[in-house]
Amino acid sequence: MITFLSLFFISEHLFLAYADPTEDTDTSTTIESSDDNSDESSNEDQSDNTAQETEQTNEPEPVRPNIEPLQQLEVPEEVTPPTDQTDSPTLSFNPDDAQSLDTTLTKEQIKWLQPTRGKLPQNPYQHIDFTAYTLEWGEVQAGLNRSSVGILPRTQVGTQIPLWLLGVQNVNAKVNAVRLGPVDLALTGNYIKLAPTPEQSLSIQYYGVGGYGSFRIVDNWSIHAGGQYAELNLNGLPNLNALSGPIKRFSQLTDEDIANVTNAIEESIDYSRSEKIFSAKVATDVRLNRRDSFIVQGNMMRSETTDSGLSVEAQDVGLDLESDQISSPLFQYLLVPQESSTNYGVSLAYQASFKRAYLRFGVGYSTIPYAWLLQSLDLTWRWGGQTKRRANDIESFWELNKKLNSQGADTKK
Repeated sequence: MITFLSLFFISEHLFLAYADPTEDTDTSTTIESSDDNSDESSNEDQSDNTAQETEQTNEPEPVRPNIEPLQQLEVPEEVTPPTDQTDSPTLSFNPDDAQSLDTTLTKEQIKWLQPTRGKLPQNPYQHIDFTAYTLEWGEVQAGLNRSSVGILPRTQVGTQIPLWLLGVQNVNAKVNAVRLGPVDLALTGNYIKLAPTPEQSLSIQYYGVGGYGSFRIVDNWSIHAGGQYAELNLNGLPNLNALSGPIKRFSQLTDEDIANVTNAIEESIDYSRSEKIFSAKVATDVRLNRRDSFIVQGNMMRSETTDSGLSVEAQDVGLDLESDQISSPLFQYLLVPQESSTNYGVSLAYQASFKRAYLRFGVGYSTIPYAWLLQSLDLTWRWGGQTKRRANDIESFWELNKKLNSQGADTKK
């Protein structure tokens, strides 16, 4: 009942609202005003849109790139690995067998890499005493038998220091004038002088000129040959009693020899002699490396003179000194010379050329006693020269690598 009354009341009010003419007029007016407003707003929107379209029409259209549509990529089919073991063999890898690249060298490997002279290649120009070769520019050699210095390229001057200790002045020179491939030619010259002293009236002058030729047959084997012409002049007589013990023993001079010579000497004696000497030498050397080499040498010396030996004529009495009165071959050659004499010698020696020291020793034979020792025994030291500087640079580089290896290769760049 209450629901029915509520519906009736609502419907009645709705009927009155639609039936009132005032309300219709207001409503229509409101609708019309709203329509006018909407028309005005639409007109304004249209004008704004027209202005925007005009502005857009005046602006230049942007250039758009012509982009072609992407083609659909074909996805390759999945590749199935072959199942046949013969087509794709299986590789096995054991990490325990791999070696690390950071591992340093062992002491044995470092020692093996050390650039010792026994491992360096041989130097064909190393020997200078029996060849046409010379010291390098700036290289110095000091030895028991001979000492030399390279004053210019392929030019050296030298001397024998032991002779200076005995009062004998001496100098020698060599110039390697020609070098054509394996052939070298050199000119040589030497001068020796013994000046008289109050204790010794003997004076000696010796000078000679000659040449050498060297030829490398193969890389480590060479042959050499040379010759010299010299003149020897002697004046006065030696005071044999003033000679030292080592010289007497080396020259095999006995007390009987001294007595015989002394008895043949008078104060008025004036002894002089001139001699021409021709000498020749042949040699060959085989170089195993820069340190080890073997040397074979042979030499011949022929002397000629027109002067007689020690002869004295005092108070119309002749006094001659015969060769059989002197047992020393050296003083026999000096005091009782033959018109012509020939002497020769041969030797075989091994030379070890270390970094500074050069040692040579061997065996030999000569008609003049112990003369073979001069070419088969020697001890010298060398410094300087381009070849030695290069060897020192190689050794310094090895020392640096040895130090870096001990520190670890990656610790220092």
